[in-house]
Amino acid sequence: MRSISRSKLIVTALVGSVVFGAACKDRDNESLASATPRTAATPDSGATRVDSAAGEVSRDSSSTPVGRWLTDANALALFTTMNSAQMAAANVELQGWHSDSVRAFAESVVRNHAELQHSADSLAGRIGLVPVAPALAEEVMATMQAQNDSMRVYRGGTLDRAFLTQQVAGQGMMSTYAEQLSGVAQRPELQAFLASAAATVGAEATGARALQRGLMVADSLSAAAAADSAAKRAARRKQ
Repeated sequence: MRSISRSKLIVTALVGSVVFGAACKDRDNESLASATPRTAATPDSGATRVDSAAGEVSRDSSSTPVGRWLTDANALALFTTMNSAQMAAANVELQGWHSDSVRAFAESVVRNHAELQHSADSLAGRIGLVPVAPALAEEVMATMQAQNDSMRVYRGGTLDRAFLTQQVAGQGMMSTYAEQLSGVAQRPELQAFLASAAATVGAEATGARALQRGLMVADSLSAAAAADSAAKRAARRKQ
């Protein structure tokens, strides 16, 4: 077992603000301890809160956890927690999508993360590793679940945009964790797997950003066209 101080997890990556395009009613953050692997220690960090007036997922900076100890079993369990959350987010999008390109991206997220989970499970079997969730897993799952829950109030084009915003934040967060977990893992096989997974997930975050930019351009063109049409109608009325 190594001290995380040798290669610290930047836990502030967990904060990853996720801002969605419409206001929604305040709601309490839900605990998903039952959806995560068994916990090896009692959480000692502050609770995640959802500032739904802006759709923002955040956590008080004063409660940032430090000095955690992680084993290889902990690292694998934490990876599985994040992986399942990303598949869940993509499935929310697939229930109410509007854009074909965003739907295709969501389908690729489901496939990629299913393959990652298969690889993780196969690796665990080969090296005889049984995942054991650290206390941090509950905290990470609560944050990601709050992101996913915030998407559920949307449908159509608004959901597409909310999903891409979640993917930029969620996949970026997972990539950072996977890379740093690779640095604290002891088994070379696990180190290599986590480093490869970090690259895969990072590429998904990049893809989400590209789709976001495309939608922003489309929105701008639509707004300009609508304004031009309104101006022409006003001019005709004055004639």
